[in-house]
Amino acid sequence: HNHSTVQGFYGACQEDTTREVPFEFTCDEPFVLLGTNKGANPGEVLLYGLLACMTTTMVLLATAQGIEVEGVSSRIEGDVDLRGFLGLDPEVPKEFSQLRIVFDIPGATAEQKAMLIGLAQQSPVFNTITRPVDVQVSAA
Repeated sequence: HNHSTVQGFYGACQEDTTREVPFEFTCDEPFVLLGTNKGANPGEVLLYGLLACMTTTMVLLATAQGIEVEGVSSRIEGDVDLRGFLGLDPEVPKEFSQLRIVFDIPGATAEQKAMLIGLAQQSPVFNTITRPVDVQVSAA
């Protein structure tokens, strides 16, 4: 398994150091993938990060526009063929082939739901995943 921490960040045009202690994350794999099952696997963390950012973005932008959101529950599913990730078949892609996101927004009309989903799609994580991004990988 692996362990990471997050503390400071740059935002609102300045370094933010208000977190007195770092947030801690543990990732692992299930036993069937030779892990110790001590945490969500990185794919699950990615899906959670996407869903959390979209849900937060929806509510934040709606609130900023004076739109009251009674509540939101959201869920996500993703399809990945582990033969690609494990290198068992070079023809099988390594990435998720599809992600499905469903928002349950009680009390909202169909028109309001469409507008709120549009707000959710302004999420930075959604846009990072759905648009090409230059990712540079190097060794320290």
